Amino acid sequence: MENYMNENRDRHQAFTEYLDRLRRVLLLLEMAHADEDQQAYARLMKTVTHIIDEMPKNIETSVSTRSKDWLGL
Repeated sequence: MENYMNENRDRHQAFTEYLDRLRRVLLLLEMAHADEDQQAYARLMKTVTHIIDEMPKNIETSVSTRSKDWLGL
């Protein structure tokens, strides 16, 4: 039971860190889009794609697929 709780806590922590990284980059992406900075926007889209691809291994992979679908990647 304790192993299950530790794994669940680790999975939750990894997902929280992943979402924080993604949230920060998406905020920058929104700002670049508002400023009509196409070069910054393109670089940030690559970063978003990279972050999605880096999703921690202990998180369900279908989340990555849904994220890419949502972003149109």
